[in-house]
Amino acid sequence: MSNWFCDTEHPENEAKRPFLKEIFKVARMEERYKTGEIGKLDLSWTERHFSL
Repeated sequence: MSNWFCDTEHPENEAKRPFLKEIFKVARMEERYKTGEIGKLDLSWTERHFSL
């Protein structure tokens, strides 16, 4: 996936990196919840706040 971020024909891909990191972080937390590794009271904080 690092090649996707370094694509010279699409430099806007690099700006999407923080969003994708947060999406994957939430997806990992969701998977951990589904497998019972974490409970309902565990919180997942995102690192950044984005305005769209």
